[in-house]
Amino acid sequence: MSPDTLPSRIGGCDLGEMLGQGGVGAVYRATQVSLARSVAVKILLAQHVQDKAYVERFLMEAKTVATL
Repeated sequence: MSPDTLPSRIGGCDLGEMLGQGGVGAVYRATQVSLARSVAVKILLAQHVQDKAYVERFLMEAKTVATL
């Protein structure tokens, strides 16, 4: 997804401004609606969605960060 085609809400989070972008994904400031808290949401770049290695790396990173 590109910033122009992103929905305003993903996974219960209202997306705000893009904070940064790297080689694999883009990070957005967001609000987790259910808990009324600020969070960061990382979204895999569109060019990597069909690449199994990138998707696996992205999921492994998400699982690691979720343990913090």
